[in-house]
Amino acid sequence: MSEQRQTFDFIVVGSGAGGGVLASRLARNNKNLKVLLIEAGGDPRSNVYYQVPGFHALATERPELRWDYFVQHFTQPALASEDEKYEAGKGIFYPRASAIGGCTAHHAMITVYPDPSDWDHIANITNDVSWSSDTMSASHPLASTGGAGPSGQSYNVQHRPGSVFNPFAF
Repeated sequence: MSEQRQTFDFIVVGSGAGGGVLASRLARNNKNLKVLLIEAGGDPRSNVYYQVPGFHALATERPELRWDYFVQHFTQPALASEDEKYEAGKGIFYPRASAIGGCTAHHAMITVYPDPSDWDHIANITNDVSWSSDTMSASHPLASTGGAGPSGQSYNVQHRPGSVFNPFAF
């Protein structure tokens, strides 16, 4: 059997909120580009912890939905050992989603928007008004004004900049 080699203009690793969108936009905006999206995680849709937003806190702890990473947050080991997820010799347990969609499989439709002053600070230090809170809040129309979800259900979402979106509040 002969080996076939393919070439790609872009290779995107990870289908999370960044990688999935980036690969999609590259491929859709220029039909001549060859885009390869690589994802190591599986399809989470059959997992009840993925299906039910209220179980999101449990999803991060499910072995089939996570990669087991350990991090070193502190330069002093005594401080790290006070964390309930600390394991000697490894660090602090920091699970990341191992599923198509990346960490969106863990976030349960929760969106946390920065305070407007955060965006305005970035705009000031970069001298770039495209980072202003007015501009950035305009880039989230679905979350701000509502819309139809993937199954056609309608959402009536109210958003206040700097607030936490609660999917159970409507």
